[in-house]
Amino acid sequence: MKFKLKRIQKKLIADVADPAFTSIVLDNLYRFVHSKKIDSITLRELLYRKELVQKLEMHGGEEMRTTLI
Repeated sequence: MKFKLKRIQKKLIADVADPAFTSIVLDNLYRFVHSKKIDSITLRELLYRKELVQKLEMHGGEEMRTTLI
């Protein structure tokens, strides 16, 4: 997943017009990947992040730029 995040980060930085959006999304995923959390993760959290990564990977094929406004 770390490899996917690096690839997604490069693509998002180049394609997304709003750096705040990129920071919010990637920070969330990086915290999850690098977490040393001992508590178990819920299935819902795992599925959310999996879907988020899949949608970000598909983002490259879209022509529209994403902004928070």
